Amino acid sequence: MKKKTLSLRHRRALYGLIFVSPWLIGILLFFFNPIIRTIQFSFSEIIIDSENNTYSTLFIGLQNFYEAFRIDIEFPKRLLASLIQMVTEVPVILIFSFFVAVLLKDKFRGASAVKTIFFLTVVLSSGVFPTMRRSIPTPKSKPSSTR
Repeated sequence: MKKKTLSLRHRRALYGLIFVSPWLIGILLFFFNPIIRTIQFSFSEIIIDSENNTYSTLFIGLQNFYEAFRIDIEFPKRLLASLIQMVTEVPVILIFSFFVAVLLKDKFRGASAVKTIFFLTVVLSSGVFPTMRRSIPTPKSKPSSTR
């Protein structure tokens, strides 16, 4: 009996699938459900039952979009401001990131310290540090006595 081997093309395709599979699993587990849920919520009215800590949805079609664009006078202004902010800030962030990556790819004295400082700014601004700060109780000040 002759053993069947994969051709180079099929082997590369298999390696590609193995390489991409963590990303595919992550997309399916962490992004697919929230995207579907967001679409469902955007076309529904959400009814919250605080006694049972549950919610239910009632399909209302495009009513939410009608209210956002036609009735709410603040929404179009905020949407435009967000779009302008995104269009201006994303290219600046990408250019700066590319510039820093080009500078940090070479070896130089203190490169590890500079990389650590840049990484710390990412960690501190990611939301972990502000969340930790909120969970730390603040000491209550004692009333000052007047003498």
